[in-house]
Amino acid sequence: MENNVLEIDSPALAGFYMQDFEQLWEKENFENTGNIKTDAVQLVFAGQPATARVLFSPGCGLEIDTEVARRVRAAQRRVRICSLLINSGTLISALVDLLRAGRVAVSGIYDRTQMSDVYRQWQEVPQNRWKIPALQDVIARARLVGKNSTPYSPTGRHDFMHNKILVVDDTVITGSYNFSRSAQFNAENILFIESAPLAEAYSVYIDHLMQKYRGAT
Repeated sequence: MENNVLEIDSPALAGFYMQDFEQLWEKENFENTGNIKTDAVQLVFAGQPATARVLFSPGCGLEIDTEVARRVRAAQRRVRICSLLINSGTLISALVDLLRAGRVAVSGIYDRTQMSDVYRQWQEVPQNRWKIPALQDVIARARLVGKNSTPYSPTGRHDFMHNKILVVDDTVITGSYNFSRSAQFNAENILFIESAPLAEAYSVYIDHLMQKYRGAT
């Protein structure tokens, strides 16, 4: 599976994660956890100043979903997607608006096999059916590359395109948080990292995956 790992040296950032871990350990489940007030912390990457802010769900799940879509709508130059799933209605709407405006380049890769299962789930729920043509429009307009992974089974091969990455201009958005409504209610984390060189490094990585899986059958 494709995944990405970030190693960040920051006592302040580690402190926020510790608060979330302590809530999870104390409650022994994830209900009513993650409602932690966080601030952006100062970092350095590739010799240049950077900042990072972490948010946790379920406590900040709605805030995360709203903030991701807000940043996409505010993009000035590029939106790069590298994600297992794209099933947040808020994000899909933001991408549709951005692509129809035609002022920002949108590109990337997703897991086509896993999204096929999501389409079937949406079809069964009337209020979710609008997402099917909306996301298909996003995929067509942005020419997103779809990885054909192996359908899930407990004993089968797990070769999903398992990243959860958005690059918006010079911001990297990544973590365990899937870009989905269900992620709002799970114990997840997401980082918003402001760093031009890091965003470029992720963009190169996304280009590599797009080239690898473009035209795959």
